[in-house]
Amino acid sequence: MTKQAETGLVTAKEVAKVINVDNYGFIGTFIGWLLIKLLKISTLNKIYNRNKHLKDLTFLNSILDDFQIKFEIPEEDLKRLPK
Repeated sequence: MTKQAETGLVTAKEVAKVINVDNYGFIGTFIGWLLIKLLKISTLNKIYNRNKHLKDLTFLNSILDDFQIKFEIPEEDLKRLPK
């Protein structure tokens, strides 16, 4: 797998650019990487990478499973949805 395919949703360079430290070269990229680790964006990137090959409802269900989100929609609420 190439490095580009493993990057996830957000890269350290993108974070560095947003916070205007990208012009400091590898130091700016390191600061971006540090923020990704501190804010747990790296965890989100890993979850995305595990599921990015999935499509539509399968993707959504897999993401919800990774975050251990369970929900139920009562039958009454489903009946109120327009068709």
